[in-house]
Amino acid sequence: MEGCRRKVKPTTHNKTHMKIEKAIEMLQEAQKSGTKSIVLAYWEAEMFDRKDDESWEAESEWIENDMDWSRAHDQMSDLMELINE
Repeated sequence: MEGCRRKVKPTTHNKTHMKIEKAIEMLQEAQKSGTKSIVLAYWEAEMFDRKDDESWEAESEWIENDMDWSRAHDQMSDLMELINE
């Protein structure tokens, strides 16, 4: 499906940069609404030889705003199509 870009419904659940407390809150909300399974990925400061400090918070916020996350969604959708063929 080269050249085809799927649209991801914009919700607060598509946010990537957040505090752990907020992630837990969002997961609890999803569970209460009936969600049973999700795909979850996260990156910690230590994975990039950084300290989990204000600098990392600023860097991760910048990444959230500038990264093209639609590619990850497209790749997962394509993989799901392959699995279900």
